[in-house]
This record gives sequence, C-alpha cells and structure tokens, in this order.
Amino acid sequence: MGFCTQCGNQIPNTEKNCHYCGAVNEGYVPPKVEPKQAAQDYNARQENHMEAQKFAGLKYAEGEVEVRTYLCSDIYSPSSKGYLTVTNKRVIFQGMSSGSRVNQETWLDGVSGIDAFYGKDINTSKIIRSIVLMIIGLIVMMAGSSSASYDGMGGGSGSGISLIIGLLFLGLGILQLVLAFQNCFILSIYSSKTIGCSISIGSAPQNMIGNGALYTLKSRPTVDTDRMINELGALIQDLQTYGNQAVVKWKKR
Repeated sequence: MGFCTQCGNQIPNTEKNCHYCGAVNEGYVPPKVEPKQAAQDYNARQENHMEAQKFAGLKYAEGEVEVRTYLCSDIYSPSSKGYLTVTNKRVIFQGMSSGSRVNQETWLDGVSGIDAFYGKDINTSKIIRSIVLMIIGLIVMMAGSSSASYDGMGGGSGSGISLIIGLLFLGLGILQLVLAFQNCFILSIYSSKTIGCSISIGSAPQNMIGNGALYTLKSRPTVDTDRMINELGALIQDLQTYGNQAVVKWKKR
C-alpha cells in the first residue's frame, strides 16, 4: 500500500490511478505477467476483435473506441457466435448466425449492475421426458418378450421388432438424460436508463427454428467466460469513473 501524492489517501500499489482523485499513482507497481501468457491473452483479444468485426460489421459512433470484446457463445450446431463488446460509450451483445442476427446494447454510463452465473443447468423437463421414454422402451420390450413366449415362437420377428423399438426409446431416454445436465452461463447487465434488464444472455425464446442467432442467447461457457466474469465489473467501473484514462489502461492489458 502507498499514499496518493495529490490527495494523501492510501491506495494500493497495484492501481495506476488514485480512486479518490484520479491522480497518477507514483508508487504503481505493474503486476507480473508471464510473457507467454500475456502474448496468448493479447492474441485471443485480437482474434475476438477480428471475428466480431468480420461477422457483425459493428460501427462505432464519433469518438467511440472499442476496449474489450469477449466471445460469449460459440455453438457448433447451428453454427452461431455471440460477442460482448465494451466500448467507452456502450456495452453491446451481438449474436450471429447464417441468415439471422440478434443485438442488445446499453449506454455505458447507465450501467448500474451486473449479475453472472456459471455452473450446471439441470433441466427438469428433460429429466421427466427421459424417464417417460425409458419406461415406454421397457414396456415395449417386455410386451414383445411376453408375446413371443405366449405364441411359443421363442423370439421370432415380432419380438425382434419390439426389441429394436424398445431399445430406440431407451436410447432416446438416455440422450435426454445426458442433455438435462449441461454447463450454463448467465449474464444480466442492468441499466438505470432502462426498465428491466438491458442485456440478458443465458435465456432465449422457445421458438428458435430458422433463427440460429437466437441460440447465442442460450449461452454455454466459452474460453472467455472466466476472464469476462473476473474483469467486466472492474472494466465498466473504470470506464465510468476515469473515461479515456481507463481506455488506455485496459487496452494495454
């Protein structure tokens, strides 16, 4: 810890600027970052920036500067990507897929809160569906076996078909059970300038047929999830408080 030479308040040595008056911290000690890790982080940010620009063609207002772009969603089927971009004026989420697109944004100076969740999503409806399918499969298999025994056929063609159908239902039930337990990431950004949640990632409308971009709203954790959760609040706070000084600070990181 050290003291600000401008206002005299105690501030940590890891901060470039005083939280109280905004003056430069003379005792600033930059954090130690392994060169290899720093290069990897920089390359990842550049890749996200280029991908977002390529797919979204995001346009900036006069004096607006991109500070960070995070990959929020990367879904294989249907192929779709979602990016959260933070500028010195806005926070923007864009989901893109072939033939469709979704956009949510809010003014940076109005951001009043962030909620984030990263963990397991247990879908009870899929669990119930899996149980029903497996019960049907077992009933079909037992019915086929009983019919074969009654007819004295010892496993003829009828029982074989019943076995196949029963196994099919069992397989579908097991698949539903596996899909019921998925990693989940939910992000909500609130603004004092709007009613409700300005940006909400982690839920989507039920009818998504033909609208692949909406799948990006049902976000799953990506390589950027941890980094985004760790720094998003501090990034927005710095931009709201220090403006262009924060832009320089975060673009160097």
